[in-house]
Amino acid sequence: MSYEEFILSLKGNLNQYFTNEKESYKMDTVTSYGINDTNNDRISIWRGEERTGISVGLQSLYEQYMENGLDMNSVVRYVADVVRNSGVMDIKEAEGILSMVSDWNMVKNRVTCRLINKERNKDYLQDKPYTDYQDLAVMYKIILERNSEGVSAITITNKMLSAYGISKEQLHDTAIANMIQENRATLIPLWESLKLFFPEKEWSLYEDDMLDVESDSLLVVSNPEFVDGAAEIINPELQKRIAEKVGGDYFVLPSSVHEVIIVVKAFTDMDYMELQENVKMINKDNVLPEQWLSDHVYEYNAKMQTLTICGQEHIREQEHQEHQLSEAERDVLELALDYGLTDDLELERRQEIERENRQQERSIQHGKR
Repeated sequence: MSYEEFILSLKGNLNQYFTNEKESYKMDTVTSYGINDTNNDRISIWRGEERTGISVGLQSLYEQYMENGLDMNSVVRYVADVVRNSGVMDIKEAEGILSMVSDWNMVKNRVTCRLINKERNKDYLQDKPYTDYQDLAVMYKIILERNSEGVSAITITNKMLSAYGISKEQLHDTAIANMIQENRATLIPLWESLKLFFPEKEWSLYEDDMLDVESDSLLVVSNPEFVDGAAEIINPELQKRIAEKVGGDYFVLPSSVHEVIIVVKAFTDMDYMELQENVKMINKDNVLPEQWLSDHVYEYNAKMQTLTICGQEHIREQEHQEHQLSEAERDVLELALDYGLTDDLELERRQEIERENRQQERSIQHGKR
């Protein structure tokens, strides 16, 4: 059965199922568009005259139907149970949330960041404020609730930002300040995070291998919910804290929008090109399209306190050194000119030689990379 046929069959069977209920039910299928050119089809069901209802993802239901051998009756009963057992937000509660998210003073302490790929999400970002961060885009959301079931949040749009009467820069500064103040970032060894993600696996079989790995050489950065936790790495205070913990520079691997992996430079023999190939392979084979963040590897320079795409930091540092050198040489030449030890033509000739030498050095470095 195709996906489209499954949806039609499910709607028909649900309509028939709910005709036997005392209450009347309405339903509709909706598609929401997410990041990385993905979309999410859902069936929404609400009782009688209620203005809000329950939505159930259709793609996951279809996968269960096709891969796990569920019959249509089992799928229908599952959806019906979800509808019956889920609390529905009443109209007063919905109006209260709408009123809150419309008032900047009420939401400013709830604003936080979300990190996505900028190039892959040009269309998605058109109606939303965002800040460039290397090849990524920092978006903003309002946290409504955090509980054992997950996180409820609303993405801030350009229309909402205009109504708040603040600038994008103010929004960004507020979100970063909240991240610093709340200090919710989690930093745990990769080994421990694997146990959390896959508790059913017999990890004791691998403990001997993991003993050979330094506990701080591979770390996972996220938040307690592991939801949009990759954004934690843009917190400058966290960046410095990680450098202090690991004793210097480190690589950042974009595992997904939910977490990043820290690789301590002192504990790895791999260069960033090798790491980048691994990131690309893992992203292709193991990361869901809607969770993909980037194929680049980033590096944190503890001395300069900067997080950049690998390869860019070397160029920046080299240009900084060249600038300092050329300034010193210019001072010497100008001093010589003042004392009549050289002339204007000699000064220009030497400056031209400087520029040619720097250009050749850049070409050589580029060829090496």
